[in-house]
Amino acid sequence: MAPTSFPDRLARSIDYRLVLAGALLPDLIDKPLAFLVNPGFVNNSLRSVGHSVVGGLLMLTVVWAVTRGRQRASVGSFSIALFAHFVLDQMWQLPEVLLWPVLGFVFPPGDVPYSHWYRVHFSQLPATPPDFIGIGLLVVFAVSMVWNRTLTRFLSTGRLS
Repeated sequence: MAPTSFPDRLARSIDYRLVLAGALLPDLIDKPLAFLVNPGFVNNSLRSVGHSVVGGLLMLTVVWAVTRGRQRASVGSFSIALFAHFVLDQMWQLPEVLLWPVLGFVFPPGDVPYSHWYRVHFSQLPATPPDFIGIGLLVVFAVSMVWNRTLTRFLSTGRLS
């Protein structure tokens, strides 16, 4: 039996459920805050605690505690996915949110009304190539897992194959 390469060992050690969590968790925290808990707490960009460095560190701490630090590759991949979410959301343009609460406890009011956010995110989606690509990849991923009967294993173990 041939020795496995480092990329193969790394790919097998990652819990891809944590990758999905890192990519989606900031929105899964901030959207309910805006729509259900306290609309005044979140600015009109619908980004708040979940999109802050403090929130990211808190999420990372929870993941590390739950995995007890044993799955370093998974915790690292969660961190990378979370960082990628911040980059793709261009959080450097909202330093009051990204660096909350260092620059103040109140999130700045946004200059875009919620009605615009609703229109862009619900009535016009998917409207851009990244939307089509992202939705397409998710559909292909889900269909292939159902087709290959690996969805249950993925949900229970976080492994792709």
